[in-house]
Amino acid sequence: MAPHHLISKAMQKELDEVERQVTDKEQLTDAMALKGVERRKAVSKLVAGALLSIFAPNGQQCEETEARAQMMVDFARVALTLTAYRTEQGGFLESLTGLSPRYLPEVPPDRFSGSALQYKNTGKRYLFYSVGSDGKDDSGNSQRVGNPMGDDWAVSCPPKPE
Repeated sequence: MAPHHLISKAMQKELDEVERQVTDKEQLTDAMALKGVERRKAVSKLVAGALLSIFAPNGQQCEETEARAQMMVDFARVALTLTAYRTEQGGFLESLTGLSPRYLPEVPPDRFSGSALQYKNTGKRYLFYSVGSDGKDDSGNSQRVGNPMGDDWAVSCPPKPE
């Protein structure tokens, strides 16, 4: 299939695979050589396989989407808890472990790395972050704040000046 300028490379790769499955001459020839019900079953199987590869979600993408959704919930909980701590104590924690057990039953992990969320306290602000889906610690730099060099998920209070 000819590449289209509006389709990502990953999508183009998936479309090329679907086209390969649908136009696999050997499979099509074998299916067409059959008669009656067997022929319909074989052709249906080829078409179903092609459609499934288009519409069925990629397992890895599903896991990453779930991790991202859970990270959003975790980040909201940690940010609200840090705000409560600051209001009660008048300052920021030195470590996120200080939130548990009084403020949170346990500090949620970084869902992408499996280890602890990263946390920095400068005295004037805090920053906590996840290393993101690439598993690489970009020191809290994220594309969200216009930095194309990082994919970390970060929350800062007060917000980091851009």
